[in-house]
Amino acid sequence: MSINDTEIIIQEVYKECNLLQRFDGELRKGISRAIQKISTGTINTTQTDPTSVTMVTINKAAELTGVSYSYIRSLCLTKQIVFVKTGCKYLINLEKFVAFLNGNQNEVMG
Repeated sequence: MSINDTEIIIQEVYKECNLLQRFDGELRKGISRAIQKISTGTINTTQTDPTSVTMVTINKAAELTGVSYSYIRSLCLTKQIVFVKTGCKYLINLEKFVAFLNGNQNEVMG
């Protein structure tokens, strides 16, 4: 392996670390916004009908939680959150997404 190859690998690792730090920051901001909206009543997480589920587009989930579109989409692509793909659209289970943001991993896939 040449020095040039090593430099390229180091640059790629550096880029990945920067992406992870940016996503971590986005997630933290989104969690605090979601908690703020829940506490002010902007998002209602209680369901009156246990069979009803709120499915929203990635854009709407981003708008409601403050988490970026690209981060939510990456969560879908890595199957970390509950969603349904209809055609080329992703519909996010809003209640389970908020649970994911709050760190309730057991509720997300359960």
